Amino acid sequence: MICLAAFIVFAILGIFSATHRRLAKQAFWCVLRRVTFKPCQASIGEILKGKIVGWLLRRKSRWAGWVHRYFEVFSWIFVIITLVSTFYTVKGAYFYIRYGTCNPEHPEQCLISTQAALEKGVINPYYCNDK
Repeated sequence: MICLAAFIVFAILGIFSATHRRLAKQAFWCVLRRVTFKPCQASIGEILKGKIVGWLLRRKSRWAGWVHRYFEVFSWIFVIITLVSTFYTVKGAYFYIRYGTCNPEHPEQCLISTQAALEKGVINPYYCNDK
């Protein structure tokens, strides 16, 4: 299941860094195969596990064995956090586009909306009215 989170993360990182595009491509094909109930040919989970555990071996060798043992649990936690944060990001963007604030029930809590930012003193009103 780590391939889903890896695809989301590496797709975003691949925009800015060419080194992550190869991992994003592998994660995409892994997600595509998982959706059709087929096993991944190049297991992105094993590739990431090797990179993470190898990095930890060089720095904190005690942690490397522990991470190696519980990597599946960490990957599920990471997938859940990624999906929840993606949901709230999309929800906030929808509310901002639809209502002009990221929280329509309490618009004063959203610092993105200009009026709330002016009231809280986050932005200077003189810069907004220059034109």
